[in-house]
Amino acid sequence: FGATKAREEEFVSSTDLWFRPVDVRTGPDGALYVLDFYNQAVVHNDTRGPKHGPTNAAVRPDRVHQHGRIWRVQHKSARKLGALPKDWRDPSAIAALLARGDAAMRTAAANAIAESRDEKLLDAAAKVAGGSASAAARISAAWSLARSGKSHPALEQALRSPASEPELARAAARIYAEFPALATDSTRAALLECVRKGDERAKLLAAAALGECATPELASGAMGEVVTALGALGNPWARSLAVRWIARNCTSFAGSALAKPEPRALEMLALAIPAAVGRDSAQTGSLLAAAAEGGAVEARLAVLAGLARGVKTLGERESVIARPALIRLLADGDDRVATAALRLVAAWKLDPRSMGEIDAAWARLVQRVAQEDAPFDARVAALQLAMGVAET
Repeated sequence: FGATKAREEEFVSSTDLWFRPVDVRTGPDGALYVLDFYNQAVVHNDTRGPKHGPTNAAVRPDRVHQHGRIWRVQHKSARKLGALPKDWRDPSAIAALLARGDAAMRTAAANAIAESRDEKLLDAAAKVAGGSASAAARISAAWSLARSGKSHPALEQALRSPASEPELARAAARIYAEFPALATDSTRAALLECVRKGDERAKLLAAAALGECATPELASGAMGEVVTALGALGNPWARSLAVRWIARNCTSFAGSALAKPEPRALEMLALAIPAAVGRDSAQTGSLLAAAAEGGAVEARLAVLAGLARGVKTLGERESVIARPALIRLLADGDDRVATAALRLVAAWKLDPRSMGEIDAAWARLVQRVAQEDAPFDARVAALQLAMGVAET
């Protein structure tokens, strides 16, 4: 096997053999700043034999400690920055700076507002946030207000109509995710509205923000709708966020799934259970009890699979609560449910002498395998279940 690659032109290079570019940053003027280590040493942890110090840096007499450099790389058509205000507490000057087209100046203005917390500057920012300036200017103004502990009605308005101002709606969701204390009941309702109406990115950000600021009552009531919306997006970020939502109130979601199963939701439920029981081990017993009560077999199996993945051993308190539910599950008429319960008993090393249903469930499974007049596929399925229990 052979491969070739056309050499690409170096973005930046030097004929100076000491040139050691180690990091880059974009400056407030839009230029690229290159940090040059500038040293004979090629790497800190030289592998060619020299001694190494406590931070794994090679101890070399020719290492230079005084000649680091910073290079500024700018394109030829770069625009010059406009004049900065002479008085950083002048509301009109700061408002004008917020409305400018370059991000560096907007950032400087937003920082001045947030750091000073001057009421006149905050009023100027509020006018920009609710005015007719560009979306970027309004977003910068909204962030400066949030950093000063204030919200703006324009954010909720954008969340309720995300199609009209998508950039501001996404920024609003980010703001409430970072500053959940700013959220009110009206804000939470607006975030839920954005989950319903927003584009893919807005839905994701609004759901994340709602997870940070929702009251327990709202989280429980809106969970099904939020998880459904996230699951429909079909990307790994939305799925991960949906799992996080479910883990907040896993028993409640499991109850809904048992009553009305949906394949995507069941998959996320099984993934959320380990996080839920890891945070609150008491949910182990309540989840087992919910599965033992009945419901769709697929949902019950998802609950038991999640518990098998998330619970390695039962504490004394959890064991007392879980045992009655396990007994009912072992006696279940569906072989798959009884077998899943058998696996939990084996994995958790529960005392079989106090649970006669174990022998009955195992005997029933073996009988299904040996039943000669049963369909061949059913016997094979029963054998696979039995082998799975034996391996556990």
